[in-house]
Order: sequence, then C-alpha cells, then structure tokens
Amino acid sequence: MADPPSNDLAEARADSELLRASIDDPAALRAFYDRWSRPVLAYFQRRLRDPEVALELTAETFAIAFERRATFRWMGKSPGAWLFGIARRLVYRYLRRESVQQRALQRLGVTVPPIDDESFERIDDLADSEALRILVRRALDRARPADREVLQHHVLDGMPYPELAATLGCTVNAARVRVHRALSRVEQDLSELLP
Repeated sequence: MADPPSNDLAEARADSELLRASIDDPAALRAFYDRWSRPVLAYFQRRLRDPEVALELTAETFAIAFERRATFRWMGKSPGAWLFGIARRLVYRYLRRESVQQRALQRLGVTVPPIDDESFERIDDLADSEALRILVRRALDRARPADREVLQHHVLDGMPYPELAATLGCTVNAARVRVHRALSRVEQDLSELLP
C-alpha cells in the first residue's frame, strides 16, 4: 500500500491547487483522488473492518468532496485534513445508522446472514464482470507500451509514486502525471470498446 501523502507544505499547497483546479478540470480531481483514495480507504478499513463498507464510504467521501470542492479554502493546511473531516463524519453517521438497525433487528429477532463466496460469485455473474474484464484487457493490449508499464507498476503492483518515479527516472509529480495520462488514454480506449 502506498504511503499517505506527506504533510509537507509544498505538497499541501499542490493538493490545494489540484482541488481548486478541479472546479474547471475534472482531470485535476482525478489526480487528487489518486493521491488521497488509499489513505482514505485505509482510514475506513481500520475503523470499520469491513472492506465493502470502506469502499462505499470512500466513494461517498470523494463524491461529497467533489460537490463541495468550491468551498475549500487554503489556510496553510493540506486539503487532506478537510477530506478526513468528511470521512470522520461519514464514519459517525454510518455507526449511528448501524446501531439503530442492529437494535431494530434484535427487537424483531431477525438475523442477517453474512454474504458468502457463492453469493459474491452470483452478484459478479449478474453484473457480467467477465465481459468487462475482457474489454479492459483489450484496452490495455491496445495501450502504448510505456502506458502499460506505468499502469502495471502503479495500479496492478501497487508501487507507490516515489518508487515509481525512481524506476522511471523522473520526479514524483512527473510519475503522477504519467499514471494519470496513461489511465486517461486507457479509459478513452475502453469507452470506444464499450457497446
């Protein structure tokens, strides 16, 4: 897992500028998401110990951040603090809601069985995930070799940006840009392949 973004003032300012730029440029929000999604996901997983809920709340955190990005004001602190403030409120709301639901289920004497592997496979089949996997493989096959290399290292192998930058012989910011551009090109190819 990648290290969380540093609290370094220059990086905090860069994150703030990314967030501000995202008002007019959705690609900037994607770069902000790429930078902060793992630390936010890890935060939810540590507190809730439920990967599905952690993923759901991570998505909700960034949806709220997207909606409210114009309200963020630079005050010398990283936007990560603002983002984690949103995440903290979502954890409290989730725990309150879960507590109410659990008490109601207990009063009614209802037990909810956990989702098993067979159920996950059934959901996967219903969602036709294999067809999507094939399309993603085709889009990756059509990608430039340099894009495939960058995506292999960062997305599939989970190589953090500093290590990726060292491997590519560039700065950390240049590595981020390369990953972002590679993802954008593969996403464009994928959209052309979708029926």
